[in-house]
Amino acid sequence: MSKAIRRMFGYRAAYSILALIFTFLAVGANVSAQSLSQGDLNSIYNNTVWYDANSNPGGGTGCTTSSSTGGGLPTDILNAINQNKSVYQQAAQATNVPWELLAGIHYRETGLSTSGPNLFQITGYSGPTDFLSQAIAAGNFIQKNAVPGNLANHLSPMQQTGTDPEEIKDTLYSYNGRAQAYAQQAQDLGFDSQNQPYEGSPYVMNNFDQTHTNMKIITHDGGGLDGVDTRFGAFTIYSKLGGDSSSGGCSGAVVGNEIQTAINYAWPHYHAPDYCQEKPSYQAAIQAASSRGEYTGGTCTIGGTWIGVDCGAFVTRVMRDSQADPSYNSQNGNTVAQQAYLDAHPEKYTKLSNINSTDGLQAGDIAINSVHTYIYVGSQPGFAGNSASASISTDGGSWRAPMADNAYDFGNFSWYRLNSGG
Repeated sequence: MSKAIRRMFGYRAAYSILALIFTFLAVGANVSAQSLSQGDLNSIYNNTVWYDANSNPGGGTGCTTSSSTGGGLPTDILNAINQNKSVYQQAAQATNVPWELLAGIHYRETGLSTSGPNLFQITGYSGPTDFLSQAIAAGNFIQKNAVPGNLANHLSPMQQTGTDPEEIKDTLYSYNGRAQAYAQQAQDLGFDSQNQPYEGSPYVMNNFDQTHTNMKIITHDGGGLDGVDTRFGAFTIYSKLGGDSSSGGCSGAVVGNEIQTAINYAWPHYHAPDYCQEKPSYQAAIQAASSRGEYTGGTCTIGGTWIGVDCGAFVTRVMRDSQADPSYNSQNGNTVAQQAYLDAHPEKYTKLSNINSTDGLQAGDIAINSVHTYIYVGSQPGFAGNSASASISTDGGSWRAPMADNAYDFGNFSWYRLNSGG
């Protein structure tokens, strides 16, 4: 998304009218980040593949890798980024932001062009036009303007490495203008619109996974979600370049570590049973697993036909799809078989003892007994529970699609922890 709706922080209401004037008088110009870039204008009005709903540039399914970083990126994009990499890295050193973040913004703003006076579409930029100076200006803008506009828990200055991926997403959302329409889209996709509004922004998340494939986008000033974006989001670029160490540089049903995958598959709030409607990301993962002949557990027929409304299917998908343990539940069985798998692999899992409360747990620990299993996720932004679970029953009385819940009944469960490097 361009800066069609950007209200950059520090200008506030006093400049909102001027921004609106600039938007109409300087469309495609570089004097204001509120204006549409020429590339975006071409994409919208010439109906290029960037807004072709039938085109997918690589996000959503599969996992391909390159010889270095950039798994899943088309060759032309990866080659252009590699050509620019030394400049991104110099700017990262100067501003203490991840170089992959600069690459993601550069891709979204001007398609990785290296010539022009405002390659990162910075509000009011009139500085040097060499590529390095502009990249440094973008890094400084991120630290001084974008980060201060984030949610209250994402206000720490950027670091080149180790920055919370959620803060990276929120910062990109600020850089692009924090449009309320995208917060609503986040809610429509199953995220918390207050704590995870960036999940609905195509500028940030497009083609990160199947939930975020070909997202709706604002294409005109003052308009609603009136287009379809098929580009990669800036966070998707950042992640595929290795900036998000939890992503593994892949695209798939949901990429990320065990905990992130669990909360991506599970509704962020608890719903009393029966509640069988699945989050789109989980539904897509189950459909893909079914096509491969993998374990999908039970099927709920309340409010439709929902395959995989099953505790063991949910934990299996999380462990396999996150790559935390690709062979989890290799017997494709219920919770009895799954616990047998855990016990049979002490090189991978440590069985915990004396667990009487959450005090002895770590995010990612698995609870299991002969009839139920779930994952402890700890405290996660926008997720209203310390655990993620699903449930099935013979009479439908406890059917629940994957959702937020809280750890319970400690004495009746065995607990297992994936070993480091397991």
